[in-house]
Amino acid sequence: MKKILIGMIMDGKAGGVDKYILDFHKDIHGIYANVDFLTSNYNKNLAEELKKSGSELLECPKMTDLLGQYRALKKIVSENKYDIVYFNYSTAIGWTAVKGAHDAGAKKVIVHSHSSGFSRDNILIQIIYKLIHYLFRPLLCRYATDYLSCSDKAAHWMFGSKSKNENSVKYIKNEVNTEIYCFSEQKREYFRSEFGLEDSFVIGQVGGMLKVKNQAFLIKIMPKLKKYIPNAKLLLVGDGEKRRSLQILTKKLNLNDDVIFAGYMNTTNGVMNAFDVFCLPSYIEGLPYVAVEAQMLRIPCILSDKITKQVAQTSACAYISINKPKQWINKIVKYQDMDRCKIQGFKNQDDKFITRVEFIEDMLKKF
Repeated sequence: MKKILIGMIMDGKAGGVDKYILDFHKDIHGIYANVDFLTSNYNKNLAEELKKSGSELLECPKMTDLLGQYRALKKIVSENKYDIVYFNYSTAIGWTAVKGAHDAGAKKVIVHSHSSGFSRDNILIQIIYKLIHYLFRPLLCRYATDYLSCSDKAAHWMFGSKSKNENSVKYIKNEVNTEIYCFSEQKREYFRSEFGLEDSFVIGQVGGMLKVKNQAFLIKIMPKLKKYIPNAKLLLVGDGEKRRSLQILTKKLNLNDDVIFAGYMNTTNGVMNAFDVFCLPSYIEGLPYVAVEAQMLRIPCILSDKITKQVAQTSACAYISINKPKQWINKIVKYQDMDRCKIQGFKNQDDKFITRVEFIEDMLKKF
């Protein structure tokens, strides 16, 4: 059986990329190949959990240590004789790890793009990181053998001109378990009761509390929104470095009773059933899992126009610029009276998308 090394995973809870990697493991490990994990942020609990299924968690230096990553990947791949090394990236800065796997003799070195850009609080740092990304992008493409992406925008960000060639990049579906993400009135009542939202109109968002997710935008529109929907509440599910500043903003706008910080929760528990509208005003995304999950639950969605149109799967999925807060408010008010049962069925995703299992099956046939 072939051996696959997949990375970069954080703690198994960090967001969509961690979720994708763990789902890949569930689909592939022990069936098509044996899978181990790569991280630059070793987590003992995750390592112990993976060990139960026969997988190892291997550590390498962080992406900023270019030479260290190269040496580590070359050693890890060479010593463990991995056939396939599968990098899940948001930036090309990690190209030296790709080269390390290539130079160690891995037959396949895959790069999967999960983001369409780069966002930092400090504008100067953001510009510098973007320039470095563009500088390293050709090198990453040179040493990778296969190019994957979750969306058209993510493909262009990571692979540049290669994304224009239909045969160069393969698009992988962000698959969602339809048995788990199915609307439940019982779960809706439970979570609304848990957060004291029984008589509220709930605007919900799920995601790490990072600049890129832009939760501050939703907090800022709440005072005006409440003039139209007095019982409106904002339920933020997630945690991260921006939580404290978001709580300060909430207090400054006298919204302590209207904004609920739920902390990190695994969405498979059904918390999204409590939402009346799902909003994602992100600056940058690849193809957000959580937006697909919300649509599976027949929740009306409002997304930033920076997000790929490929995520839309129902008739109640709108795209609005984050520079037009009034339009967000109007759309939320419009969705207030929407009957979930009348939301039209899911659109088929673009024909060029394949599942991760289909990709692995096709690739293993070529060995």
